[in-house]
Amino acid sequence: MSKRGNNAFLLYTENAGAIDAMSDEDAGKLFKAIFVYESPGSPVCGVDITQSLPATVRPMFALIKAQLDRNRAAYAAECEKRRSAAEKRWMQ
Repeated sequence: MSKRGNNAFLLYTENAGAIDAMSDEDAGKLFKAIFVYESPGSPVCGVDITQSLPATVRPMFALIKAQLDRNRAAYAAECEKRRSAAEKRWMQ
């Protein structure tokens, strides 16, 4: 398991309209930035890289970053809940 706890992430289709409005170049930069942010092997994994992005990409990245962070927190909470339940089951 990676230091982030998971090797997958969710992207939401509700963002499609905003991404469609971006140029292909900016959408590509956004997509690459998402992978850099989420990749466990990346030196900036989990680090806010917003300022290193072009101004045209920053707002959408900030929105998606917030979604990724919420998803990560929910995943960690669910893992802890399941870990605790398993621990209780085995301690009986």
